[in-house]
Amino acid sequence: MSIIPLLALSVLAFAAVTGFAACGPRCDNVYQGTRCVNDVCVCTNSGTQACGSLDFYYCPDFDTDVYSCGSCTNACVDTKTDPRNCGYCGQGCPTIASCVNGHCQCPPGHALCGDSHASWCADIMNDPYTCGGCYGFCERDSTCRNGKCVPCQAGFIQCGNTNCVNPQNDNTHCGDCWNNCKTGSNCVNGKCQDNDGCGPGQIKCDGGCRNTASDNEHCGRCNNRCPSGKNCSRGNCV
Repeated sequence: MSIIPLLALSVLAFAAVTGFAACGPRCDNVYQGTRCVNDVCVCTNSGTQACGSLDFYYCPDFDTDVYSCGSCTNACVDTKTDPRNCGYCGQGCPTIASCVNGHCQCPPGHALCGDSHASWCADIMNDPYTCGGCYGFCERDSTCRNGKCVPCQAGFIQCGNTNCVNPQNDNTHCGDCWNNCKTGSNCVNGKCQDNDGCGPGQIKCDGGCRNTASDNEHCGRCNNRCPSGKNCSRGNCV
């Protein structure tokens, strides 16, 4: 571990604003422990120039702060294990990743996607947009299971999540992905229809209010009867 200048960390390790830009009342009144002297924000306890910029001033303990060791621009980091400086200064790892021997490493079931400017840990086991790898895109009639695209049930589609949906009766994806039915209406045959006085989760069928998620006579939609030996579950005859 050594002292390394963190020039890339413009917010956490950037020299204080000098005379060409006034610090003004922002320094005195907003950031505790600082005051403005000759248009420079300084620390009240030490008189030294504060670290940061007009957006954020702070007064670290230069003797103990590992990210401001001796001055605003020096930090003690181990680039082999520090997820904020992995491999070199300023190279941050995604939130759920760790830094191992200077390389960002995602947890099991995830892959490091993107580049050094923008990277993330993609779920390659369940995400239909990164199924099996960073560019493993599943078509809308299939979803991702254990890293492989598998077909949806006939008539179902996937809308960016792990479960296929029935656009004929899904209130969030009525007729197509992300076509939300407004409060007080339900998706019937792929179209949002008012409840006609029925309660939540019910629609008007044959003059009565029916729960198409479990009604064997109106399964998923009005007048869709389940065949003998099958029952309606979540709008499907199974």
